[in-house]
Amino acid sequence: MSGEKQSNAHSVLILVASTFAVVAIVAVLAILTARGLYRIERKIVEQRTQEIQALVSSAQKHPHDLSFGNSILAIAEGDNDFLAVYATASLGDLGEAARPIIPRIARLMNARNGTVRREAARSLSRLGPISEDALPLLVAKIQSDSDYDVTYFAVEAIGAIGKPSALPVLRTKLADSDGNLSEIIQVEINRLEAIESTSSLDDSPILNDRT
Repeated sequence: MSGEKQSNAHSVLILVASTFAVVAIVAVLAILTARGLYRIERKIVEQRTQEIQALVSSAQKHPHDLSFGNSILAIAEGDNDFLAVYATASLGDLGEAARPIIPRIARLMNARNGTVRREAARSLSRLGPISEDALPLLVAKIQSDSDYDVTYFAVEAIGAIGKPSALPVLRTKLADSDGNLSEIIQVEINRLEAIESTSSLDDSPILNDRT
């Protein structure tokens, strides 16, 4: 009986060892598969980022060809978060080619991904006066958006667009803000007030009489 018990115990040990071995093999295979998929995914991402860079370059050379900007927007609106952020940030490099697609860039400030929202506002800021069509949405953003980064870059974009008509909104926002946000609001208020002052001088009858 003792020999039979030892045999059964030995069988159990072998079974347990075999089970652990199978689990270990499965785990190793899973790790190798994950690494393999990661390498494939990374390679695809690298290829797509190069594609985005090429699209930006083409858009800069051919600003009246909408296909390049639309292709970048399609990636920015896509499901791959990394590529969406990269594409959205790249929109700020388009220059004049971005003008026809400004409303779509502005709508990216409502994207699911918070970083995409931030980069959309930052791109509008970098585009400056070209982003004028986005001004109503930018104003709405600083009035109601709870995302600090989006609000910060939306304020910066409003200043970069250069329309003194936005001054009342910025002054109201300044009263409710503090820290870095209040600082950037004051910077943009100063910028727009300077533009307003210059515009007033240009319209002065005295100056006009001298010309």
